[in-house]
Amino acid sequence: RAELTKKVFFCACKQTNDQPFCDGSHNKK
Repeated sequence: RAELTKKVFFCACKQTNDQPFCDGSHNKK
């Protein structure tokens, strides 16, 4: 379980630099 100091999502997208966590790369426009 992640501490809610920031939003952290488990993510399988290859764009994140912080696997296995999302860093929001796939949400950036």
